[in-house]
Amino acid sequence: MTVTVSYTQAAGAGLADGMYVQVVTTDPQPVSGVITASQINRLTPRTVFPENAVADLEGLVTVSPSGSGNVFSFAVEGKRVQTDGATQYVGGTSVNIQPNVRLQVKGTENGGVLSAGNIIFR
Repeated sequence: MTVTVSYTQAAGAGLADGMYVQVVTTDPQPVSGVITASQINRLTPRTVFPENAVADLEGLVTVSPSGSGNVFSFAVEGKRVQTDGATQYVGGTSVNIQPNVRLQVKGTENGGVLSAGNIIFR
C-alpha cells in the first residue's frame, strides 16, 4: 500500500529523494491515502557501515556482477560488493549471482565497498 505523507516545512527540512526516514504520526489510519507527519527523523541507510567494520547485509542483487575469475563486483540493495579468491559461497556459486537474487553478504567495509568473506544464497 502506498501512502502519501503530508508534513510542514519545518518537519521536512533537509529531506531529499532516496533518504531513509522514520515518519511519526498521530493519525490512526490514512485518510484518502494520506497521513500527516508530526515528526520526520533521518536514518542512516542500512547499507552504510563504518570503515573496517564487520558487516552483514541481506537483500536483492541490484547490479549484475562484472569482473573475471574469482574477483568481481556487484551490488546488493545498491551497496557495492567485491569478491576475491577467499570468498566462500553457501547454497550457490558466483554464477548464481544475478539481478533480483536474494543474498546475505558477510564481510568488511573497505572504502565504501563491502569485501565479501561469505555469500549465502537465500
